[in-house]
Amino acid sequence: MAVPGHGHTTNDDGADPRLLIVYTGGTFGMHDLGAGLEANAELQEEISALIGDYDARRGTALDWGYVKLEKIIDSAESTQQTAVDLAAEIRSNVAAGAGGANYDGVLVIHGTDTLAYTAARVAFELADLAVPVVFTGAQLPLGYAGSDAPSNFEYALDVLTGVVTGQTWVAFNHELHPAVRVSKYSSESMAGFASPRPLAEVGDPARVGAVVGRAGRGSGDARSIGVLPVFPGITTENVRTALACYPDGLVMECYGAGTAPVNTPGFVDALAAAVAAGTPVLAITQCQTGSVSLSRYAVGSALADAGVLGGGDMTLEAALAKLGYLVSSDVDAAGIREALEVNLIGEITTA
Repeated sequence: MAVPGHGHTTNDDGADPRLLIVYTGGTFGMHDLGAGLEANAELQEEISALIGDYDARRGTALDWGYVKLEKIIDSAESTQQTAVDLAAEIRSNVAAGAGGANYDGVLVIHGTDTLAYTAARVAFELADLAVPVVFTGAQLPLGYAGSDAPSNFEYALDVLTGVVTGQTWVAFNHELHPAVRVSKYSSESMAGFASPRPLAEVGDPARVGAVVGRAGRGSGDARSIGVLPVFPGITTENVRTALACYPDGLVMECYGAGTAPVNTPGFVDALAAAVAAGTPVLAITQCQTGSVSLSRYAVGSALADAGVLGGGDMTLEAALAKLGYLVSSDVDAAGIREALEVNLIGEITTA
């Protein structure tokens, strides 16, 4: 479910909002040098032209700054650390601003393949940030016939100069999605993103601060977490391998309401041993809608008895982001388990 963006606002001085544009790479700014599309290392000139066109059409005079990641990438190369570093870059720039002037909003240009993953993690990392962060991208590069890059950029500016006052969002194809509820929907359609799960309450950013505040924000380093999809034929060895690869936390994509082949010899024991050793395991559903309820079926109850936590109706992207954020924040094990099953910033409606 998408949220429409409307209206226009100004900052406290009555001027148009001061915006920070962050370029990370992706299709939006790609060009073809003969071996297929690849990321363009610099996009400031093109961004300036887009904002000039926007000002001419809207009658605005946007004040904006521009930063880019140290390494511009195809978003397929994005990692958990990429998102953590991006959040830190945004935080430092918003706090300082150019010439000491704070920014009123942030527009992030990102590749679409991992945009939902990065946006979700940034949403947790910047839950206490007072200004909105809006991600956008494109299915076709800027300058290509029929490119959606200009319209997506324009819509993101509309959102940032409109009524959105906080949180992290994805603006794409004239739809606004909460970053913690959105997934990439299509590799071809201009409607590249969707948020089919119902909108959760936005939540209270102070609650995130209260959880993390128990032991500090953490080192800023991403931990070793990963995803294990359940599939017909999954073995106990698959489970053990995943847990060994991702000792800091594992998201398990279960069938339906939270089921898995628990009668496979050693399957539950492997999970129980990992949880006892300190690895949080979070179960989510593979379904596009609906929720995990581990107590509904006996096989789900067996997972719960092993210490697996129910992730409610969280998306894969939000579950991975939330787990990664919590285990990187030096919260104790009890605090992590408690926080995983409650709504912090709108990522979950049921558990």
